[in-house]
This record gives sequence, C-alpha cells and structure tokens, in this order.
Amino acid sequence: MIFTMDRDTRLEKVQEGEARLRDEACMHLCAAPASMTAPWLAAAVTSLWEIQKTGTVEAGVGDLRVSDETAACVGRVLGSIRIQWLPTPDVVRVSGGGVVLRWSLDDDEVEVAVLPEERVLLTTLKAGEISESYELPPTQYMRVNDVLRGLVGPS
Repeated sequence: MIFTMDRDTRLEKVQEGEARLRDEACMHLCAAPASMTAPWLAAAVTSLWEIQKTGTVEAGVGDLRVSDETAACVGRVLGSIRIQWLPTPDVVRVSGGGVVLRWSLDDDEVEVAVLPEERVLLTTLKAGEISESYELPPTQYMRVNDVLRGLVGPS
C-alpha cells in the first residue's frame, strides 16, 4: 500500500514542526546530558531559566521579566554555537525584558544582547572598549559562533 500526501498538507506539517522546534529549542538543549553537549551550555541554560523565573517589575529600574519568546530566542542563539569548550558565559537580564550573554577571556569579551521582538545585538570588546557592534537577523545567528571562535582560537 502506498500513502500519498498532497503538497499543501506537507507544507503545513513542516511549518507546524518548525514552530514546535523553535519554541522548544531551549528545553531540548537542556534535556540532553551534559556529557553530550558543551559544558558551558548547561550552565547558560540553567542561568537563563533562573532569571526568567525570578524576573519582576522594580520601581525605578524597570521591567526585569524575561518573556517566553525572548528566552526561546536566547535558546536559538545558544543552539547556533557549535564550539564545545568555551568559558561559561555570564547571563544577566536587562531592563525591558532582555538578556545579555557575555563571554570573557583575558581582555577580550563577546556580548550577545537578546531583546524582545527577536532583536539580537552582537558586540565585541577589547580591554573594555567596543571593537564592533551590530544587529543580527535570525538568519545570521551562526555569526556568534564565528566571533566566539575568534575569542577562544582554533579548537
């Protein structure tokens, strides 16, 4: 017996699958044993969950809550990084619902700011001075991988 599926139905199933994968990327990364992933990744995802869970609105400071959409975007950025051995990043929330990931090695730093509405800013610093800073569209998250490779050198 041969089963066939018309083209429109296949497209719907692919789109549903992509949405499910996108929304659950962070959970899937954390579900894998640490030995199967990069050691820094489990720490970064755990920190992300903590700041998402404890966010509040503070008078005079602003909204420190991290939305599910922003957390999912952070998960996609982290998932684009293919380097196994990195320093554990600092994961901090910023007013307005954003998250900053910061990797430091000697005088060099790489910062990725993930802001609401899927805005991602990539910044490199040398001795505390900004060397380069630009916004990344979702199709360019692999650029983070390239910049981090420059931070740690060839593996």
